[in-house]
Amino acid sequence: MGEVIVTATRRAERLQDVPLSITTLSQDELTEKGIVGYEGLATETPGVILNRASANFNNFTARGIATNGYNANLQSTVAIYIDELPISSNGNSTILDPSLYDVERIEFLRGPQGTLFGSGSLAGALRILTHAPDPNAFEASFLGDIGVTGSDSLRQRYNGMVNIPLVEDQLALRVVGFSRDEEGYLNNIGTGVENSNSLESWGGRATLLWEPTDRLSIQLRYSHEESDPQDSSLVNPTLGEDTRRSDGRTGSRVS
Repeated sequence: MGEVIVTATRRAERLQDVPLSITTLSQDELTEKGIVGYEGLATETPGVILNRASANFNNFTARGIATNGYNANLQSTVAIYIDELPISSNGNSTILDPSLYDVERIEFLRGPQGTLFGSGSLAGALRILTHAPDPNAFEASFLGDIGVTGSDSLRQRYNGMVNIPLVEDQLALRVVGFSRDEEGYLNNIGTGVENSNSLESWGGRATLLWEPTDRLSIQLRYSHEESDPQDSSLVNPTLGEDTRRSDGRTGSRVS
């Protein structure tokens, strides 16, 4: 097996040499296991739980350490980064639930990471490291995922990537796009809507890489995502299987 290289300490090191508890996942592993979002990461990471009330409400707990109290604006205990950009919000939510397609790897660091990742990483840090553009090769890929949730809820997910070299050895553009259309599987007896927690989500990112010299690399990235869940995924077990009650729609649109 090849060596696994991570950058959890802000420098490239072999995973076995890093004195931290780290779970790392490559793009091949994400694809093989069908992981497209945070819920899959929580399932595959020991000691980590995801509180996911809806597609736009995500709160990680690592090793049992978490803030408590909805609407209290408490700071999250797990910092979330896309490359070097922090995207985690308060302790009640993570605004962006990015598409995990065309990533180089994902690193989940368990335990306090305040020295390198700030005060919001008391319990750990999640790093999503995307692929950089390649100025020496044209690449393109596509991934489609069609399935059924529950008995009759169709799930459709589509992802695509194209890498375009513009100037050999110096300039390249990489564009990634995704679309999700997931029918719900919960019945809301308060609103009378069956399969109420459906989700429509789409977005993408574009990265421009310029390497004028061997010692200088500049990246410009634009990212946009829209997510529109129709209802929360919280259920009340006393009402029956896959059943909830609310007075109205409780999903929140984010863009």
